[in-house]
Amino acid sequence: MAGSFSKSSKSLVNSKKWIIQLGLFLAIAGCASQPPEKKFESSDAPYNIAQNLQRNWEGNPAISSADYHFALAQAYSNEGKVDRAIEEYRAAMAYDQESAILHAKLAAEYLKKGSMSYAVDECKASLKIDPSSVDVHLMLGGIYSLNNETDRSLAEYESVLKMDPKNDEAAVFKTQVLAEKDRIDEALKFIRGFTAKVNDSAAAWYYTGKLEQTKEHTNEAISAYRKALAIRSGFSQASLALGLIFELNKENAKAVQIYEAQLEEKQDIQIAGRL
Repeated sequence: MAGSFSKSSKSLVNSKKWIIQLGLFLAIAGCASQPPEKKFESSDAPYNIAQNLQRNWEGNPAISSADYHFALAQAYSNEGKVDRAIEEYRAAMAYDQESAILHAKLAAEYLKKGSMSYAVDECKASLKIDPSSVDVHLMLGGIYSLNNETDRSLAEYESVLKMDPKNDEAAVFKTQVLAEKDRIDEALKFIRGFTAKVNDSAAAWYYTGKLEQTKEHTNEAISAYRKALAIRSGFSQASLALGLIFELNKENAKAVQIYEAQLEEKQDIQIAGRL
């Protein structure tokens, strides 16, 4: 099983939906299994999913015990049973100690528990095996940011940008870290340079707008927010930020136009509250 688990995962991290820095949880792949013969209670689900998988694998020498424990770990993770998931990932690792993805999965579970030092160790172990994993670099950068280890956090994001200069997640996270440390000018210079080269990232334009607004560059902020909305219609945060600028400028008709356009795309309580 070393070959199958050690390959890097393109979608380990759901990086835009975790807390600001930790859009870094690993995406859990769905398990293919036969429908259960009876309806199980939620608490029984992980065990039964794995049992169904085990039955499917019987007699197949290509499938090892590592797969069973891995599937069970994912099922427990989906159930929110972090400790059980950790146990099963570790059981799988007993059969495949050189698996980058197993270390990364463990890191994500430790992160859910708030066990930062263990999460860091697992990220490092994963990167030692697969140093090219963008997802794990992003996760480690997020952990360092939460621990206020700014230089280490920035180094992880810069590693990603060296491998993938168009990675907007790394660019946005780097911008956030700099801004949070009141390095506003540095953050703005960086994100301006990024959007000059990568002009199709709604998130990058949105954070450009936020920083321009922080520096009271109103016209530049308006332009950046409009670009974000042109790329991603229904981008609530950008609509709200742009509308509030118009409200502050007493241009209420423009603000209403922005809010109504947003509500046509997607209902949003904050936006509706502005009308």
